[in-house]
Amino acid sequence: MLRKNYKKNNQDQNHVVAKKSLGQNFLKSDKALDSIIAAGTIKEGDLVLEIGPGQGALTEKLLSQKAKILAIEKDKDLCTY
Repeated sequence: MLRKNYKKNNQDQNHVVAKKSLGQNFLKSDKALDSIIAAGTIKEGDLVLEIGPGQGALTEKLLSQKAKILAIEKDKDLCTY
């Protein structure tokens, strides 16, 4: 459940607004995500430390590459994603 400090979008109840105090930005672009994966030359079995996975867009791409992921999220409101 989202806490009060997140604004809900009437059309999408999973929509969250980034917290400026945490410097949050949520990746949405598949092109940007693919560029990150390519730049990191992620291979099957690689261990990736992901700081601030947010809603998991990059995490999903990493998993599709069969990487092992250790994701650390500071924002308790996003830990359910």
